[in-house]
Amino acid sequence: MKTSILCLVICIIGCFNLFGQADDSKYLELTEPQLRDIGFVINEKGIFFKSEIPSEDAKKYLTSVRGYLNTPDDRGTIHIFGTEYEGNEKHLKDKEKPVYFDSLNPVKCDYYFVKIIEIGGDMICDVDPHKAVTIPIVVRQTKYDFQIKKDVIFYMIASEGLRKKLSFVDNLNQYIVTLKGE
Repeated sequence: MKTSILCLVICIIGCFNLFGQADDSKYLELTEPQLRDIGFVINEKGIFFKSEIPSEDAKKYLTSVRGYLNTPDDRGTIHIFGTEYEGNEKHLKDKEKPVYFDSLNPVKCDYYFVKIIEIGGDMICDVDPHKAVTIPIVVRQTKYDFQIKKDVIFYMIASEGLRKKLSFVDNLNQYIVTLKGE
């Protein structure tokens, strides 16, 4: 009798541990240098990602640059339309004090984010309402004193370029997620 109660208690504790933990293993976690290698800027001013949208997708989304910023003072996502981006150099010269994000050059690549959520589920940005094949990448922000104090998951388009940059990940295919869209 005591043995069966002990076994039951152990099983219950095991179930709590199994189901009570967040499953971060389904998101790819990269080191800071690896995040920088795919285009993230991480410094005392904040965490930034700014990518140029490939021309075939830019027409679909009507944006030419997509960006994310999390700083001590500001946070959010930015979508820059073609005409705004083409005049960016003039825009920077005309501004008395351009913000740091404006001065960053966008990464010229075939990948960009389509969705960003906080670990825990709160939505930050959902850009792509269509079906998209993505690689969810965890960006740890909790150790910084920025506006968003939670870790976030970037759903990046699983393009050839991103797969090549992440070729050091042996089991990369296990992380690939297809977002259903609306």
